[in-house]
Amino acid sequence: MSKVLFIVGPGRSGSTLVAELLGQFDAIVNAGEMFWYFNKVGVVPPSRCGCGLPLGECAIWQEVIAGSPAAQNLSSDDLHDFYAMRPIASWPKLFWQGRHGLSNAKNSRILGQMYAALASSSGADLVVDASKLPGIGLVAASIPDVDLYVLHLTRDPRSVVNAWRTPKLDVLSPSDNLGRRPAWQVIWWWVARSLAAEWLLKRRVRPGHFLRLQYEQFADAPRETIEAIIQFVGVDDGGTPFSGPDQATILPSHTVIGNPDRHSTGELTITRRDRWRDELPFPTRLITGLATWPAMRWFGLGRPPSD
Repeated sequence: MSKVLFIVGPGRSGSTLVAELLGQFDAIVNAGEMFWYFNKVGVVPPSRCGCGLPLGECAIWQEVIAGSPAAQNLSSDDLHDFYAMRPIASWPKLFWQGRHGLSNAKNSRILGQMYAALASSSGADLVVDASKLPGIGLVAASIPDVDLYVLHLTRDPRSVVNAWRTPKLDVLSPSDNLGRRPAWQVIWWWVARSLAAEWLLKRRVRPGHFLRLQYEQFADAPRETIEAIIQFVGVDDGGTPFSGPDQATILPSHTVIGNPDRHSTGELTITRRDRWRDELPFPTRLITGLATWPAMRWFGLGRPPSD
């Protein structure tokens, strides 16, 4: 049985960094946003693995696909069905199907076999999948041979909206550039993923297998927080990348897309930066706070929307 930690949450929530740090431990392999493998493996210019090679040329991912018969020779209809897990409107249906044992068997086989093959090829006890979309987590929760843990990584929505205001270019892998997104779209994503994580996905995993984490808590105490996640998933903590409470060394990993920072390696000092306080225009700040305030209070995030 494969043990998998699925990270769910909004884009630009810090999931790439959290997953990268977890992937530095000996017992853990970080897949990045594995859901996008089929969407990215054939693009031009090539989308690159976290190791720097084009995704289709990375020996690890070649081995993963070779060990996953269900992921081979997918037709256009297969890919259409696979990526149908993405839309927000599909999540209640996926929850209902999983609850009644009617989940998409084809997609379950694809994910399950890829998780198992990645664990086998890397020798890891835990696979981290930072795909973030609740739909993928709901399907993963229905796989009999997967022991699924869920980390709901949330972040102050004003930070998330502010992050999406500026494009982030991936110099090594231009196909994976992060573009700008309008505030209304980011707010909608933040609310939808937050509610789906707590109301749907949390109910599809075993008791004790769901953990909510505020990115701000992580940034304030990186080493302590990562060690708490290690305890949560119950794997060995050997090979820690930390040399201090907020200093770590990042080595290359085999990740599918994500924040361009996944290509950065070496010594890293992790600090909390609430840039939205200085950069986010007041009207956008106010609208974001008002639209998300009930969930923010629920999660213990931030102060009133007028701050």
